[in-house]
Amino acid sequence: MSAEGYLNTARFALANPRRGLVMVRKVLTRVTDPRAYREHRESLAWLASEAQDPATVAQSIAPELWNEALEFGAGLRERAVPILERIGQDMGGGGDYEFLYWLTRLRRPEVVVETGVAAGWTSQAFLAALARNGVGRLYSSDFPLFRNQNPETAIGCLVEPALRANWELCSDGDAINLPLILARVSHVDLVHYDSDKSYSGRDFAVRLLRPSLAPDGLIVMDDLHNNSWFHDDISRASGPYTILGEGGRYGVLGELRSDGNGPRAGELGSEFCQDRQVGVELDAIKSTDSERE
Repeated sequence: MSAEGYLNTARFALANPRRGLVMVRKVLTRVTDPRAYREHRESLAWLASEAQDPATVAQSIAPELWNEALEFGAGLRERAVPILERIGQDMGGGGDYEFLYWLTRLRRPEVVVETGVAAGWTSQAFLAALARNGVGRLYSSDFPLFRNQNPETAIGCLVEPALRANWELCSDGDAINLPLILARVSHVDLVHYDSDKSYSGRDFAVRLLRPSLAPDGLIVMDDLHNNSWFHDDISRASGPYTILGEGGRYGVLGELRSDGNGPRAGELGSEFCQDRQVGVELDAIKSTDSERE
């Protein structure tokens, strides 16, 4: 981290004492959890051997929706360039937003929960797909990228203003956000986990979310290579799963198709969040650009 990053971090912690405690917990997890980010040769080899191409999987189930997802992805990438240039901050990458758009269109979930928003690549994918479906709501859990200056103003900057009415965004970290979200919903149909990549972070979130998961619900998890959590979980649960992407970058817990006829899936034996208006400054910029066009 640069000197400016450390300075921004200190400013953020001092201005947000409660979130400062969350930052301390994150640091302690990295130091004290022996499994936090440890790579395991066995699980890495297993991920690579099980990995499937997401495009091939999607085309084998619903090719017309995959073509729609590709069109969505191309449009999002084009629209994102000027927005991210204006922000001028490192917001990190997004998950496989095309696959998540396709999956949302396919499964037509009523309740989607995602952890990890940043610029909002996947948030935009979910919201656009839910709007196309005509049903469903997105609940997002995030924590500001505190190394950046005024990090909250950039959360979800890629989400179109017209879609935000269908979005609840919490930004105090999963430990605070997820219980609030679960208190507001009767069940969860689709989860996308892309926040705390430590072993304990994954374990905490899934243990909390799983009891609320619908019988045919799915959990999509990113960056499986960070540790062996995904491998360990399916070894214990012995449920269906699908591993996707080069080297097994992300995976799905649950059957991709509720009728069980999808591609081969492996088996091993009340104050709520008020943050969905974040990024209004960017909305004004985008509105000005639209008028100029």
